[in-house]
Amino acid sequence: MKSIENLPKEIRRLNLQLESVQNENSVTTQILASGVKTKDIGALLATVQQNLPSRFDLKDQLKLQRKQLVKAELNRVLWQERTRKFNVDPVTLDNYFENWKVRHVNATDLTESQKQKLRPLRDARKKIVTDLTSASIENLELLASMVDSTETLMVQTTSLSNELRQSLIWLPSNNAFSSNWQDAGQAGLQWYFSPRNWIIAAKDLWRGAISHFLRTGLLIGLIILFWFRRSRININPLLSLDQNRAGISKLFIGSFAAFLRSIELSVLVPAFLIAIGLTLKSGATTNFSNALSHTLIILAGLIFVLRFMRVSCRDGALFDKNIDIGRPLRTQIRASLIWFTPLQISSVFVFRLSSYSSNTIVHDTFGLIAFLISAAGLTVIAWKIVRSVNSNKSEQTSFVRKIFPLFLIGTPVVLGIIALIGYFRTAFELQGKFFLTILILLVGYILMRSVHQVLHLIGDLKREIDSVNEISSARISEIAQGKTTTNITEKNGLRTHSEKTDAIQFRNLINSFVFFGIAFGLWIVWQSFIPALGVLDDVTLMTQQIGSGENLLLKSITLQDIFIAGLILILTTVAARNLPGFLELLVLRNTNLDAGAKYAAVTIIGYAIVAVGSVVALSKAGLQWSQLQWFVAALSLGIGFGMQEIVANFISGIILLFERPVRIGDYVTIGAQSGTVSRIQIRAVTLQDLDRRETVIPNKKLITDDVTNWSLSDSVVRLSITVGIAYGSDTTLARKLMLQALQENENVLNDPVPAVLFSGFGDSSLNFEMRGFIFGFENLAKITSELHLAVDAAFREHKVEIPFPQRVLHHADSKT
Repeated sequence: MKSIENLPKEIRRLNLQLESVQNENSVTTQILASGVKTKDIGALLATVQQNLPSRFDLKDQLKLQRKQLVKAELNRVLWQERTRKFNVDPVTLDNYFENWKVRHVNATDLTESQKQKLRPLRDARKKIVTDLTSASIENLELLASMVDSTETLMVQTTSLSNELRQSLIWLPSNNAFSSNWQDAGQAGLQWYFSPRNWIIAAKDLWRGAISHFLRTGLLIGLIILFWFRRSRININPLLSLDQNRAGISKLFIGSFAAFLRSIELSVLVPAFLIAIGLTLKSGATTNFSNALSHTLIILAGLIFVLRFMRVSCRDGALFDKNIDIGRPLRTQIRASLIWFTPLQISSVFVFRLSSYSSNTIVHDTFGLIAFLISAAGLTVIAWKIVRSVNSNKSEQTSFVRKIFPLFLIGTPVVLGIIALIGYFRTAFELQGKFFLTILILLVGYILMRSVHQVLHLIGDLKREIDSVNEISSARISEIAQGKTTTNITEKNGLRTHSEKTDAIQFRNLINSFVFFGIAFGLWIVWQSFIPALGVLDDVTLMTQQIGSGENLLLKSITLQDIFIAGLILILTTVAARNLPGFLELLVLRNTNLDAGAKYAAVTIIGYAIVAVGSVVALSKAGLQWSQLQWFVAALSLGIGFGMQEIVANFISGIILLFERPVRIGDYVTIGAQSGTVSRIQIRAVTLQDLDRRETVIPNKKLITDDVTNWSLSDSVVRLSITVGIAYGSDTTLARKLMLQALQENENVLNDPVPAVLFSGFGDSSLNFEMRGFIFGFENLAKITSELHLAVDAAFREHKVEIPFPQRVLHHADSKT
């Protein structure tokens, strides 16, 4: 805690800083209000930004000061309580002595002379307690004043920093090139190659290593560990998914191990540069040493990413076995990184180091040239990679083919043009964010491909195990009961179809998690740039009136409002597609709801998300109810004439979702169409018949027409087969054989009890009717066929004849 003597000095220092920030804020406001946008204005505002107090330091100071304030408040309460005891309840010497005798039992009574000596001491103690109470109150007031000053300074600094960041991004910061190449060359040589700068940097490095020897030793130990680990790692025997199919856990371990080994092979040089950078930063005494430390740390990140890409593209490595990227693309990446890596390292080193030079001519010439070389290198390697992707159709997706190449190739070109026309600072800041954006997208891509590969192999492994188990169980049952083994292929086909649906849903869930992770990462990268978009708020597109009379307000709709409204619509679309799936997989799946109820809930949630998002977006764009009245009127007129069928189908779809006369998975008959309900959408219902053909039926038909739902309340349906035997056959034996066929078929339910009825005498046969109940109308044809085969085999074995139609013809006499 700061002493009372130092607190006034600290408060004066904070007030001076606050006054300086307020003055700079006033100057900045006047400069920006003038509307002048020149290089000198940009340089002046950049200087103001550099001289601002660090917001992170102010935040740490404020946190410490608040802790000190709490302690000071506690001390004040304690000392005030002690003072109160002296003033309200005076303590005599006898009381002191009695309390003292409690701890010293053998003590004798005080004499009068001893009491005379103790009274001044008691009065002195009272004065000391009073003075300390006053000092604690003064200390508390000073600390409270210091906290207020720091809070005000932090608010003012944050406000000015955001305003400068918003403005500097749109201001020119350099000339295209320096007109005086001689001065530029001398300044550059002095900055980059001055022996004095490098000697001082070496001394600062040694000073940092000595002052933080524990950290230095730890970093050196980690580097040595990585070196020995690297010498023992061979990229070829990396654990891959195809080589580890013995268990599901090994599938995950193999993918994760491949990722870790790629990191181990890439981290040695970056770790060494980070160690040097951190050590140099802790001992830096000059601007060059500080610039060199920051540059080395940035280079470490760049080298790590490039090295990781090159290692992962080897045959048998992460991008081959685990991510399944084609060999042509991996070969192209590795070949391009051979020249791209040294080019980027040297370019980034030059223009990053130039950004810390106090001589702007170094930044405007050497830094600009290095930046343009870096942008050109990014453009070339992006073009080569995109060309390789386009040459291999198996590597394409719609997003990569249409959007991502433009972003990958066009961004460095645009940044180079921006730097050339004088906005080097803008291009410089955007390039770093561009690099981090590509890195985040790469990590998301690796994660998605890895998870998809693991899920694919897990599905294959699970189907193989289930198939083996089912075949084994069927053979055991065949041996024990003498039954015919059921058709494993058809069951596996049904299970595979269900698993495909689950796999698609789970993959979409993983994609959604990765998408939101990427969005969060991009938010972290670009949040410092968001204040720069505040300039969009200055572009007024329209002005609308809200209210009337005395409550009339004018609201401006700016370009920023339209931008935010568009962003809300994009987020609404993403949420409508993925959030219902989240709820279905994570919440609804654990409930007792059937498939139809889950589908209805998911669909309604999707509609609600779209409705809420659309209302919020339209409101942000300034479209209030008063502006939408004409649209609603026109819509009502359209409904009355040409859109009534669409609206009828829409309302019918909502009725179907709430009343649920048909559900997902129900087998229904609508007119001449029969099939399983696979989708209930806003306009129509999709039926899938037994031939797996899909028929789209408007929702209105399900409300107005007769609909037979074979599984609305019960999926059990009756099976009826007519069988005829020849006249003179043993009817008792035939009935017994048919009943036995029903009872032995595992798909025929035991409750209700199957039955065989003698239905009548036909023209050529004695007719029987086999009746049984099965689960699922879609299984009717399959089970009927099984029973036909069983009855035919039983009749052949027991010589029961199935007749064919017979006709007796009588030829009339010609005379007759």
